[in-house]
Amino acid sequence: MENYYDEILAEIREMMDRHEEEEALIVIRKELRMPYIPPEIEKKLHEYEVNAKQVIADRRQLKEESLDSLLKKLRGTDQQQLAAAAQLTKRNLRDILTEIRSYLQSNPCPEAAALIIEAIAEQEIKEEFTLVKDGMRAEFYGDSVIPCSESGGFRKAYACLKEWLENDNPAMLEMCRTLLIREVYLFLPLSYDEEEGEDLALGILEQVSDLMDGGATYRAALRTMRQTAESSKMS
Repeated sequence: MENYYDEILAEIREMMDRHEEEEALIVIRKELRMPYIPPEIEKKLHEYEVNAKQVIADRRQLKEESLDSLLKKLRGTDQQQLAAAAQLTKRNLRDILTEIRSYLQSNPCPEAAALIIEAIAEQEIKEEFTLVKDGMRAEFYGDSVIPCSESGGFRKAYACLKEWLENDNPAMLEMCRTLLIREVYLFLPLSYDEEEGEDLALGILEQVSDLMDGGATYRAALRTMRQTAESSKMS
């Protein structure tokens, strides 16, 4: 029997060393419900129970303080806002709707606001929000916003860019993709329709091509599009 309790105590210590206090509590409480426990073992179990509860309480308090810290950073510099928004998107935003509404109305950093709006859309929050951007107000419902990855305009634009660049210029494609994602994010809470995708892709390609090859790839894409359009008319 002594070996049994040695093994139980060792198992509990190992769980707590791995920061598995919740699992350790389950084992502790199971043992404490037994009809008979040697007094010295019962004392040790109670000590472990108090220790595990304290660690769990401290962890919860740390999380709460962390949330307060993130919300404060939303009122900081653009860089602080962006870092805080990236972390907040991993949380349930329904728990902080008041703070989110206030933030979006404070003329926030556009990139940080876009991350928050994308998270609102992904979490399908059926609430009304107002975004103040450059002095303009845009009202939207969270569950009506289309996440960037699901936007028809984004998908069409990226498909066009891949068609034009994937085989011959993958480096330019990657840069265009980065710029496209930024463009679509910053357009939130609005989204591009599929029929706008080709023009969106051309605009992105023009910017990147001007920087990388003086616009040669952009002009080549335009020629290809015109030739395709003329062939379609003839057929």
